Order: sequence, then C-alpha cells, then structure tokens
Amino acid sequence: MKLSRKKLTFIPVLVLISAIIFPSFTALAADASYKFSAIDLKLKVPEELICFTQTTTGNNAYLKDIGAQDANEVQNSMKASNIYLEAFSKDISYEIAVVGMKAGSSLSNLDELDENQLSGMFLQYIDSENAKQEDGLTETMTGKAIDIINDRPYFRTEVTSVSDEKQTIYTRKYYTVARGYIYMYSLQSRTMKSLMR
Repeated sequence: MKLSRKKLTFIPVLVLISAIIFPSFTALAADASYKFSAIDLKLKVPEELICFTQTTTGNNAYLKDIGAQDANEVQNSMKASNIYLEAFSKDISYEIAVVGMKAGSSLSNLDELDENQLSGMFLQYIDSENAKQEDGLTETMTGKAIDIINDRPYFRTEVTSVSDEKQTIYTRKYYTVARGYIYMYSLQSRTMKSLMR
C-alpha cells in the first residue's frame, strides 16, 4: 500500500508545530510564548488567539466565552486529557489543542524509523483511531496521510463528526513521537473552511 506523503505550507497548527520542533522559530511578530517542561515543549502562538493552559487562572476574561464556570474546571479538564494548551479564535470559529505525554519505551521517535517501519506504525495508528468510539457521535475519517513537516513525519487524520443533535465538527489532527514524547496537535471547526487556512 502506497502512503501519501506531502509537504505542507501553513495552517495555524503548523505554526505551532514549527515552533515546537524548532525553538528558535519565529512565527509572527506578536506571539505569545509558552513552555511546558513536563513534556519538553516550547511553542509560540499568534497573539490574536485566546489561550488556555493547565495553569489558567480565574482572571482570564474569556472563561465564560468557552462555557467554563471557573478556572478550576478548565485546569482539571485539561490535566485529565493531557492537554497543555487550547487556543481559540476570538469568534470561537476554530480551536487548536496541543496534547502531550511521555512515550512508552517500546515507542520509537517517528523520524528514527525506516519507511517500512513508519508505514506499519501508521497503519496501526489508523486502526486505533478508527476503533475509537464516542457516545452520541458518528465519526467518519475523510483523510489520512503521513505528512513531512520540517523533515519530521506526522500522521495526519481528518475526521467529520456528527452529533446526535446533527451538529457537525471537522477535525484535522497531527500525531508524532519526538524526543521520547507523544505530541498531538488538532484543529477543530464547525466549518471545513477554517481547517484549510
């Protein structure tokens, strides 16, 4: 089976990926910088995005905009899901989430695998993603590929989710293993257009 490999240019998630892999990367002139020592992660986020982290405090004026009662609710939810950063557009039309965790000793960094090993691991990853089920959602994987970004392989999936209430969410997710950590970056939107930025 031949896998699609593609060099990509820019979407908001790729700005984060570039900043993570290359700490000296400068995305845009006015960026906010974040450092997450627990997962060996540094990144820059465009200033125009609203950001939440596991240490978000009650004085964040945007808590109500995302439907949170207080900062503890946000912190606990993010910690439980290994989410280190969530960034929203000001109109809440799309959301970027950065998830990280220590990789198990049996999991190799993706850039250390040969093409056959990478292809095999990609197929296992796709099988595990297809096996996930969420109550109240019908999910369809509409795209998948191994993308090379800054010479590092990422497993990309695109999923359309329809809730029982007939609300549709489009998600593009990037997965990689680097420096002994699993990193997942996802972009979610109610419109396909936001994913193509």
